[in-house]
Amino acid sequence: MSYKCPLCLTVLTSEIRLERYCVKHPRSRKEFPCGTRTLKLEIYCSERGDNCNVTTEGGVFFRHIGCKYKNPFWNEDKGVVEIPVRPEETSAIFPLSFPNPVRVQHWILGVLALLPKNVSEMWFPAMLLRATAETNSFWKRVGVLVELAGAQESGKTILAMMSMNSRGYALNNGSSLELELRDFIYTSQEGQLPRYIETLHLSTLLRDGQRRGLFRPQGTVRGRSIKVSFIKPSKQWQVPVDDDVSDDLSLPKRLVLKTLYALPNLIKEFASETGLVIWQIMHSTTHYPFWYTVILYDTAGEANDAKDFQPELQAIDKVAIVINAGEIFGLLQDEVAGKTTDEPDNESEANSSLSDQSLRTACERIKTGVDHRQKLYLVVTQMDRIKERINDDWTKVETIADSVGTNKYKREAKELLRKWLSESPSPHAAELRSKLQLIVDVFFMWTDDLPQSRTPANQETLPRSRGLAKFMCDCLGVKTNQIVR
Repeated sequence: MSYKCPLCLTVLTSEIRLERYCVKHPRSRKEFPCGTRTLKLEIYCSERGDNCNVTTEGGVFFRHIGCKYKNPFWNEDKGVVEIPVRPEETSAIFPLSFPNPVRVQHWILGVLALLPKNVSEMWFPAMLLRATAETNSFWKRVGVLVELAGAQESGKTILAMMSMNSRGYALNNGSSLELELRDFIYTSQEGQLPRYIETLHLSTLLRDGQRRGLFRPQGTVRGRSIKVSFIKPSKQWQVPVDDDVSDDLSLPKRLVLKTLYALPNLIKEFASETGLVIWQIMHSTTHYPFWYTVILYDTAGEANDAKDFQPELQAIDKVAIVINAGEIFGLLQDEVAGKTTDEPDNESEANSSLSDQSLRTACERIKTGVDHRQKLYLVVTQMDRIKERINDDWTKVETIADSVGTNKYKREAKELLRKWLSESPSPHAAELRSKLQLIVDVFFMWTDDLPQSRTPANQETLPRSRGLAKFMCDCLGVKTNQIVR
């Protein structure tokens, strides 16, 4: 597989150049062309010490020279990156859109303060670059590139934010998957630096389980918005014989894996290790541990209004089309989940008049995806809004949401959504219902105790997302024993 720039999704060929910079070994800084062999030799820091090649945030970083997506802190007039954080620190006071300035802490701030400031392109961690092409010892990609498509207020931003912290992986019994997570966040919107900083701030609050100062994130504006979840693999795992998460494997690979699973454990271990050694020799590079990586690209607003991005997004692996569950039953956004402390703005008033906007957008995006032969998921968010409307089906919804790492309830999920759409007053419900056969999987998702205020406030309970764990595992094609600590 070919490496890609994770920001602009350009395939890295010999005509394209990268610059490598290690924050632990600045002397190893190097610029090089992205020929196949050269890239595999230069992707790691040459000093190979202090774990700089296996971390997601404290080691090797790259910039795609000439990439059109710039550093959010780049000052075009001055020709320099301006970030008010000292290199040895990761936090600073920022005047944002809140009534009072707040102290924002995030590892990206500290790293960008360390990296060269005379270049405009955004730097990204080596693990993110590796995720676009590398495979594990079972020949499966360690990363997946997912487009989040859908109308405004459909729930894409909440989904992406919750995917980067452990409370986004909640289960019905009150527990959460015990994962080791890291994040990377990028936005390309010019003039939207305060919103980017707010996103970094909220990500840290959620990751650290802070109840003070939580706020409801603003939706993304038009541009390239990327939120990345790095998930550390568990130390010991085996793919079980009844593994059914193999849709992305070609037939020859599936046959090889089935043969491998049938071998005794001792022979299986020997075969996998031998295969890995051969793979490393063939690729003439040193093997380093990886992190499973889900890269979420938010097209920001209605997918049909983001045509400028569609050529780039052809390089992604899967499309997750997001719809608002409330629209299925004709609920306006502010009927159930409206703002409690903020005054309505023009955007929310406009959204209230479009009671089936996400359903219409979903129909259009399915057609585009089919034309481009993309793998389509349908994600139904804000399921808690319709709990009373589907009381008889709620137990099934929870069961499907908790069926992490299995396709057992794939048919049931589609049938439930098909039934609800048949009862929907939306003028686009019938069309969406007829297109469900083109959807690979349907996911049900919701977040409990979500902050309602756009400004920082204190909460007694932290937000918890249900159904997100299943979505993320299915995107990667992994089971829980491959990622749970």
